[in-house]
Amino acid sequence: MSFSRRFSVYGLLLLSAAAAGCSSPSSPPEPPVVTGPTFDFTFPAQNVSHDFQFTESGDWDYNCRPHKSSGMVGVIHVRESSRRDSALVAVGFGGLRFEPDSVTIKLNGRIRWVNVSTVLNHTASRP
Repeated sequence: MSFSRRFSVYGLLLLSAAAAGCSSPSSPPEPPVVTGPTFDFTFPAQNVSHDFQFTESGDWDYNCRPHKSSGMVGVIHVRESSRRDSALVAVGFGGLRFEPDSVTIKLNGRIRWVNVSTVLNHTASRP
């Protein structure tokens, strides 16, 4: 009898929490809302390249998923006032990095990433 009473009280607490907009402790957190461009390019061989057109102004961080914790990150600044319509980014240049790691292009400009490394698990990924 006491088990069912505890269960009932627990059930009422969960219902009350749900009605108040709270989630139960076992509920997974909501994923963050992604804004801006998204891409996930892989580089399975040296000299593989990918390009992307940026159609939204802003500052767009990206990274190499396997090497993000090693600092392999970059940012694309897209500005209507920029005169540069394209840029080339070397992937894996001198180790675990993008070169350059910061680029400014104009709205509707393009970035081309090229794997210059013999490492074959690099990515250029956003978010």
